[in-house]
Amino acid sequence: MTQATLDQGVQKAREGHRDAWGEVYRELSPSVYRLCRRVLPTQEDAEDATMEIFLKAQIRLDQYDPERPFKAWLYRVAANHCWDFLRK
Repeated sequence: MTQATLDQGVQKAREGHRDAWGEVYRELSPSVYRLCRRVLPTQEDAEDATMEIFLKAQIRLDQYDPERPFKAWLYRVAANHCWDFLRK
């Protein structure tokens, strides 16, 4: 998926298109999972965190600034989620 296609998918997801969010998830979930797997102690924790991160991101899409790269925003959400998990 190109950056332009990703940006279009995110914009459509912000407008409420569920299929667009599914495409964003399919494209970026492997890299988010890898990030989580490096940080979290178990595979199961990383799998759960990946799902929770995408749920958080979907809920907070209105907070995303389209002038900035979506991947960077999503990875920040993921990193914060993982660190919060480890602090608990």
